[in-house]
Amino acid sequence: MDMPPLGLSQSRRHLLGAGIRHVLLAEAPAGVLPIRPAPAVEARPEPRELCEPWTGYLKRVPPSPKLVWTYWELGQDLAGEGDQNRSEYWRRLIQNLGWPRGTVGFWPFAIFSGGNLVPGIEDFLCGLRRIEPRGLVVFGVEPLLACLEAELAGGDLGTWLHRPVHLAPSPSQLVAGPQDEQERITEELRRFYASLS
Repeated sequence: MDMPPLGLSQSRRHLLGAGIRHVLLAEAPAGVLPIRPAPAVEARPEPRELCEPWTGYLKRVPPSPKLVWTYWELGQDLAGEGDQNRSEYWRRLIQNLGWPRGTVGFWPFAIFSGGNLVPGIEDFLCGLRRIEPRGLVVFGVEPLLACLEAELAGGDLGTWLHRPVHLAPSPSQLVAGPQDEQERITEELRRFYASLS
C-alpha cells in the first residue's frame, strides 16, 4: 500500500486505506467534500414514500436540523441493538459542541434486519431530501463506499452530494481514540458548522 502523504488528516487516511484515491477536489476546505453543481432541472422530484422502519426513524429527526449525521451502525443503534459506549460518545460530543438543541439529526444509511446491517441508499437519499439539512457529516467510510458502488451501478450519488459533506473517522475509532483526537474532531465539526452559516 502507498504511504499516505505527510499532513493527510486521519479521516482522509481511512479513504486512502480503503483504496479511494480521488474523491476530494483540489479547492475543498479540509475535511469537506465540495458541492457538485446541481443539474439544471425545472423542479426537484417529490421524494418517494418511505416505509417502516424508515418512517419511524424520520419521526426521530428534529424539524429542520442544520446537520445530519450518519454512520454505518446507526441503524443498529436506532433498533436498540447498538453499543452503549457509542451512544454515550454521541451525547458527550453534542454536549461539548454546545450547539442549540435540534441542530443535529441522525439519519441512518442502513437498517438493522435479521441481525445484519442492510444498506438502503434510496431510502437514505429520500429521507435526506425530506430533511433538507445544510450539511451532512459521514462518520467512517462505509456509507461513502456503498454510495460510490451505487453510483457505479446507476444510483443517485449526485443527489447526496448536493450539500457539503464532512468526512470523519468511524464511531469505533472515535470511541476508542485518545482525548486529543476527540478534541480535534470536535474542532473540525465546529469549523464545518460555522462554514454552513
